[in-house]
Amino acid sequence: MEDNQGWGETQLGHHLKLDYWEPRLACGVLCFHLFTKEECTVQESMAQMNRDQKAINRLLQLWSSEGDSVRLKKHPPAFYIEWALSKNIKPEWLDWAIESGLYIPKKEEGTGAA
Repeated sequence: MEDNQGWGETQLGHHLKLDYWEPRLACGVLCFHLFTKEECTVQESMAQMNRDQKAINRLLQLWSSEGDSVRLKKHPPAFYIEWALSKNIKPEWLDWAIESGLYIPKKEEGTGAA
């Protein structure tokens, strides 16, 4: 498997292995602002976080509009990934996570063996 984006050099894999995410962590993972490469400077990390803050705020607004079921509870990573996909938001790292076995896509209904 080729990792052209360098996702394997980040903390992304660690966070995808967690049992549950809180909504703010989910925002960070989906927007990828928390997982800078180790050689990244503090200034570069802060600049990336500032760029991603608009996307994070938008996700939190969307979750707030869906009520307490999303906003206040911890959910497995797959819950947030599948929510994002249902809204046509595909994380940049999704293909890497699938290839690495860190996320298994939900099977579409009717695609199972007969």
